[in-house]
Amino acid sequence: MKHLSLLALALVLAASAAFAGAYPERNVSVIVPYGAGGTTDLATRAMLDSVKPGEIPSGVSFIVVNMPGGSGLVGVNKFSTSAKDGYTIGTVNCDFLLNVVRGATPLSLANFIPLVFVQADPYLVLVRSDAPYKTFQQLLDHIKANPGEVIFGDSGPGAVPHLAVTAIEKSFGVSVQTISYDNSLESSLAVVNGESHVTISHPSAASGQLKAGALIPLAVTSNQRLANFPDVPAIGEIYKEAADMRILSWISIAALDGTPPEIVSYLQRIFSESVRSKAFNDKLTTFQSQPISILTADDMAKFFAEQTEYYKKQQGLGTGPAAASPGPPPVPAREGCPHVPLQYRHSGGFRRLVHLRDDRRLQPATGRHGKIRARLLALFPGYRPAPAFRRAAAGNHRTALFGKETRRRGRRAAGAGEAHFRFRLSRPDLHL
Repeated sequence: MKHLSLLALALVLAASAAFAGAYPERNVSVIVPYGAGGTTDLATRAMLDSVKPGEIPSGVSFIVVNMPGGSGLVGVNKFSTSAKDGYTIGTVNCDFLLNVVRGATPLSLANFIPLVFVQADPYLVLVRSDAPYKTFQQLLDHIKANPGEVIFGDSGPGAVPHLAVTAIEKSFGVSVQTISYDNSLESSLAVVNGESHVTISHPSAASGQLKAGALIPLAVTSNQRLANFPDVPAIGEIYKEAADMRILSWISIAALDGTPPEIVSYLQRIFSESVRSKAFNDKLTTFQSQPISILTADDMAKFFAEQTEYYKKQQGLGTGPAAASPGPPPVPAREGCPHVPLQYRHSGGFRRLVHLRDDRRLQPATGRHGKIRARLLALFPGYRPAPAFRRAAAGNHRTALFGKETRRRGRRAAGAGEAHFRFRLSRPDLHL
């Protein structure tokens, strides 16, 4: 019996070694839940490109698959339903954790096994170089003197730059307007174009405008300065009321929970070597990112716990493991035309109209977006936000908007707490 047990153990170990040695036999898909060329996409590709030659078999590659939408939830949802065989991995980042805390997704960090971090940088508070404020304190003074008039561009309630705006409001008792864009690149360009006054962005998304001198950084959304911007003060460093601020653009590569442990160990090893390599860190420098300091499994677990607690605090959910995520907050019923949205976005040749949950977004502002909102208020002065509605994307439909016919092509926002619809106007006399 003893010999049979030893034989069985030897067979199991041999099979495990053979399995690990055989992986990967084909290309591995890496789902990035954002568009090509963005911060997450660039950092992920840089890490994959820096994997040492010979670590993967000849003819096998890591193939990045971009699946943008719903503040990253579209791609993460697709990733979560993949086979747990190691042939589909993906990025899990700060936006995903924020949506977990907000109750916008049934998924959680427990659904994934972190393999490596490829970015962990605080954001920059950016303004135009000709703005009347040259320091963060001058910006705060301007906001206090003009409550509700300063416009921050961000990436929407499901993205961490919006959390940074909320944290600034709560920490300093100020009130600002916000306009949402599809990504930090667009929000940075909006400041340059005068559509908004301030944006919260990772340095890589605004690197062109920073190098050209069109934008200047006033502060860093953390309690420590960015290595590449040593002269830019950290908000938590100089203000006691924001001493715990640590709002970072962080990106991890993960496998699904349940992936064979030998595959997880293999991926963790080759990816960890990649982020420590000179090739990867040289690329980080070009992205104006700082070297990765979150390297071990213990580092990742501690970081996730700290960020979860901070997000809960900023969302007013309390802290600790018992603090439940109540989901999107209730909003008052709307009066008047049922198809009037709160906000306008422009994307891909369509005019996108978005239901949002924030009354501040109704206030008129300058620029293209402000004109749309001012037009809505002029037409429907009694308008109030409505509960977000959802409709699966299915073909083209006809509907009435302001009593005029439009053709609607809808897409669901994958539980991001807001409903997105794209409209192609068939009545140009609407002048939206």
